[in-house]
Amino acid sequence: MAENSVVDALIAILSVLIVLANVIICLLVITNKSLRTYTNGFLVSLAVSDILLGGVLFPVILTIPESIASGYLISVVLLSGVANHCCITFDRFIAVRHPFSYAYLTEKYFTKVLLTAWIVVVAFSLLPLCWNTDQTLPIHQAYIFVEIMVFIFIPYMLIFMAYCLIFTKLREHFKLLKETNVSIPRREQTRRLATEAKVAKVCLILIAAFALCWLPIIYMTSATTVGRFEIVPVILQTISKFTLAFSSLINPLLYSFKKDDFRNTLKKVFNRNANGQIRPTYTGNHIQTVQELNKTQCGTGLQ
Repeated sequence: MAENSVVDALIAILSVLIVLANVIICLLVITNKSLRTYTNGFLVSLAVSDILLGGVLFPVILTIPESIASGYLISVVLLSGVANHCCITFDRFIAVRHPFSYAYLTEKYFTKVLLTAWIVVVAFSLLPLCWNTDQTLPIHQAYIFVEIMVFIFIPYMLIFMAYCLIFTKLREHFKLLKETNVSIPRREQTRRLATEAKVAKVCLILIAAFALCWLPIIYMTSATTVGRFEIVPVILQTISKFTLAFSSLINPLLYSFKKDDFRNTLKKVFNRNANGQIRPTYTGNHIQTVQELNKTQCGTGLQ
């Protein structure tokens, strides 16, 4: 009983941290024009999924452990995470492989892709209501199989294939730049490619971390569906809660420390708060201070 109380207390604390961290990410994108990119729009959608985990799923698990709603919530959070990772991968794939079409394609399909992803996820997650979520029925076992194979395994296979193509293309670009003799365009292209490579690495890390953190849940669900309860260690249920929490906490930490645009924005926010006499001034798509404008009279681009 004491161990359960400690675990519940830790999960409650992690829930608060998850919600706060991901809400901050959303607010940063909403309130800073320099962060309002399509890539960050997909990251905000992923943050909403993490907020659902910390703000809805965990409280339900803690207050009503046997609630049937937790199963639906787990499915929504898991599948929305996978769907958002597919959207992020699509965004990075177009940006690297088809840079001249990126602006047109993302502007045209951004809203449609996100809405479709969330609608499909919610609709599929609620599908077991049609048979009252009777886990003994063959249709429910088929449903779990389709969920794992079609909505998890195949998308992640495609995601990792896409990142192989992305990094292959980036290596080709860097190789071509080394053979270029024009200095100024070469430096600009090298900086742009370095930024694209860094963003791709950050996205790949968060996708890999998500997949690993959700493996215990996927394993337990699969074993339970086929009636092999004995192969599920009791401790795995506790471990899975912490791995889920880690999957939702690592995202804002990655953005803050590894993604240049978020890191630079956070630095500006902290600097403004630390020095009350500096007044924020808006110039174009960038937020700068009066002191910075006096020094440089120009903005810094999105990294």
